[in-house]
Parts: sequence; structure tokens; C-alpha cells
Amino acid sequence: MKKTAGYTLIELSIALAVLGVVIVLIWQFVGFNSQYATSNSERGLLRSADMAITGFALSHNRMPCPDTTGDGREDCAGAAVGRLPNVDLGISQATAGQIRYGVYRKASATLTLDADLAVANDRMPMLATTARLAGSQLAGYDLFRSQRNGIDLCVGLRNASQNAPDGAMLHVVSPEANINVAYALSIAGGTNADQAGGLMDASNAGAGPAFEAPTRATDGNYDDRVVAVGFDRLIGRLNCTETLAAATHAHANAATAAEIMQQAMLDYKIQLDLIAKLAEANYAAALASIALGVAGVAMGAAEIALALAESLATLGAAAPIAALAIAGEVAAAIALASALINLIPATDAWDHAKDNVTRFAAEGYVTRSATLAAEIRANANAADAAGTY
Repeated sequence: MKKTAGYTLIELSIALAVLGVVIVLIWQFVGFNSQYATSNSERGLLRSADMAITGFALSHNRMPCPDTTGDGREDCAGAAVGRLPNVDLGISQATAGQIRYGVYRKASATLTLDADLAVANDRMPMLATTARLAGSQLAGYDLFRSQRNGIDLCVGLRNASQNAPDGAMLHVVSPEANINVAYALSIAGGTNADQAGGLMDASNAGAGPAFEAPTRATDGNYDDRVVAVGFDRLIGRLNCTETLAAATHAHANAATAAEIMQQAMLDYKIQLDLIAKLAEANYAAALASIALGVAGVAMGAAEIALALAESLATLGAAAPIAALAIAGEVAAAIALASALINLIPATDAWDHAKDNVTRFAAEGYVTRSATLAAEIRANANAADAAGTY
């Protein structure tokens, strides 16, 4: 009798086991691909948000305020943490509105110390390199306090970077120490990994100004992704180093040098005027010496005449008096000659001093130095007003 061919129970069991392993592998592969695609999408969205924030800062001279109402627009009432204002940033992805966003906001009544990065304050003091500005000049300088541009944001970032660590301000949580940052973004993973409410995990789920560090690895309790930009990093992105160097050193140094030169010209003019006055006084003293010499010679001549007359009247008894009168006349003549000699250099010195004063005034050094100082200040103010720093 012919037997019918077929699978044995053992063969069927082996086939089912192999099929089960293949199905598990396919399931894991599909799940991995889905997770990888989601991860790439999250990274791409965070990268777009990061670039949009930098662009907003460049065009608005401040960081965007968080969205605290869920409409995708800024709410600048003072909150430091909320959702990403994706509508104002021009990000169209629907999930962008679910990104958590925080910004460093430490205000100060002293604008030069202010570090509220979401407010465009005029933090850069204008150039006032001497104490000679007063009244209307100072009022004119105050007009420039309305200028708000990139350099003011750079000063705010510098102020923030110099502040002491503050847990009440925006920061990322690190095992070593919490670190304040300029802004931070977090997006939830696909699951509620820490099983603690919403999809955001750990510090990213809190209401305070804390984010997990971007370097935290995903595990069974954490699958969020975070981007955090520190002050130094944002300073580099906005080219603040070059900007601050130009505004606080190059322009200030030039303005200071011009102010010093202006004062030096004023001082030199005063010195020239004093030298001219002294030369004039010396010339007048020389003329006075000549007048005294002439008077002395005249008096000497009169004394000689009187002495000779007295000597004749006394038949030579008063001859010594005549000799003394002649000696006095000789001394008066010498004094007159000396006065005449001194008049020459005194006259030359006075002429030279007057010439210096005249030439210095003709060259207009005082006016030109003042004009130069004013032009440098005006150029710096114009650069600040135009936002070209």
C-alpha cells in the first residue's frame, strides 16, 4: 500500500518557530525604523527652531518671548518659560507649537547691567569721554538712548555671562552644576518614559526655568531631546566680540584721543597767550630801563654842572664832588647802554610770541580739534542709530 507524503509534527514545529523568529525580527525592525524616523524629525524640528530664534535675534535685537497662551505667538509679560512662539518665528510645522522654550530674563533698573534678553533695551552707553558735556549737550546725548540694536543685545549677553550662577534664571540641569544659558528648547519623545504625567520627562516637564542637559542620554526613563545655547555660543553666532570691540574700544579710543587733543590745543593756546604777555612785559620793562637810563644820564649831567660850578666857586675845594658826579654820569651811561642792548632781544621775543599767537589762531587748531571730536562722536552715534555695529 502506497504512503501519502506530508510534514511531520516535528517539521511543522520547526517551521512555526522559524516563522515566529522572522515575525519578531520584522516587528523590531519596523519599530526601530519608526523610532529612527521620529528621532530624525525631532532633531530637524529643533534645528529649524534654533535657526529661527537666531534669525529673530538678528532682526529684532532681542530674543523671542515664550508663548504662554498656546496660540503660537509671543507673550512678553515677563514669563521666562513657555512654548515656542512658532507663528511669530514663521515655523509652519504643527508640532512646533509643542516645543518647550525658555529664555534668560534677568532685568536691571541700571540699563548698562540689564540682562533681560527678551527685551530690546539700550544697554550700550553713548560716548561721553570728558566731563565737559553739560546742559543742552547732555540733553542731546539723551536722545540717543532710544536707539536699540544688535550691540545692545550683545551687551545684554555679556552682562548675563558675567552674572553669578542663579537657579532662579534659565538653566540646564547637570550632574556637576546647573548652568545658566541664553535659551533652551525641548521636545518630547514618543512615549511618557518617566511615567510622570505628560510626554515631557524629568526637568523638561516642570514649570520652573530648568531643562535637562542636551547631553543626557535617552533610556527607559527619558526620551526627550534638548537644545541649549549658552551665552558665549550665542555671542559667537551674533559676532558680538567684533561688535563690542569696535564700539567700546575703537570708537571710544578715537573719541577720547580727539577730546584729549582738543583740550591740549586749548591749553597750548593759553600757554602761547601767557608767553606773549610775558614777552610784552619784558619789552615794557626794557623800555622802562631805557627811560630810567636816559633820566640817569640827564641827572648825571646836571650834577656834573652843579659840581663844576661849586668847584669854581670854592676855588677847587669842591673838586672831589665834581669827580663823583662824573663817575655817576659814567654809570648812568653804562646802564642806558645796557638797557638799549636788552631792548633788542625783548623786542624780538615779543614779536616772535605775537607771531606764534597769530599763526596758531590762523591755523584754527582749537576749532579744528573741536570739530574733529564732535564728528567722531556724531559718527559713533550715527552707527549706533543705524545698527551698523
